[in-house]
Amino acid sequence: MTAFKLERPQGSDSKQAVVCPHCDAELTVEVQSAEGSRRHVRILVTVGAVAAAVMIACIAILFGLDQEDPSEVQGRWNVALGTVAAFGGVVWAFAVAHWWQEKGAKLVGGGASYVQPQRRELPVSDQFHVLS
Repeated sequence: MTAFKLERPQGSDSKQAVVCPHCDAELTVEVQSAEGSRRHVRILVTVGAVAAAVMIACIAILFGLDQEDPSEVQGRWNVALGTVAAFGGVVWAFAVAHWWQEKGAKLVGGGASYVQPQRRELPVSDQFHVLS
């Protein structure tokens, strides 16, 4: 693995070019400003919290429904609430995964993430362009 020093911009996002020392490919890295990175994290946390709340509320309502009188209307509610709960779970997982991977920088352009250099003699850890 190779470490690169990237300057965090003061205002808006910026693109910076770095060269991979293993394959000599020029990679473009988009770096967010500190405020932009914090705003992105706040959005992800808010979306994740709302999705989790919706999912938990739907599951609580599903368990609270009267199970002794299964009617057609109640069956429709079960399907609707189950679908909304599942969608909330997917959105929550997406938000958590992106929050976990948030670094304030990402590879863009032709040298985007997981592009394998042509030299096969590299160790596995150096065979892909990945920001870590």
